[in-house]
Amino acid sequence: MALNTNYVERVDLLVNEAATGSYRTVKGGTYIWSAEGTFSSATLQLQAKNANGTATDITGASLAAAGFVSVLLGADAEVRVAVTGSPTGIYSSLVAVP
Repeated sequence: MALNTNYVERVDLLVNEAATGSYRTVKGGTYIWSAEGTFSSATLQLQAKNANGTATDITGASLAAAGFVSVLLGADAEVRVAVTGSPTGIYSSLVAVP
């Protein structure tokens, strides 16, 4: 039986970007964070907004090349991808683990 993906949450964080993205709100739970594109020695860091509005790095959620990372996020978390360096054509998304 095939997995019904109609209920799976997917949030695009960067779409053909080269700079830090905007915050997106997710439901919360376990996610797979992915990124791909031309990194050109850049680093991507998944961040969450704290209650006081400060961006905080999510431990273990950093990529210097295309890849995937599993992350656990709280309910209604506001997340973004911070970009350091000068990449091009970066795509990044979060997909909930059902």
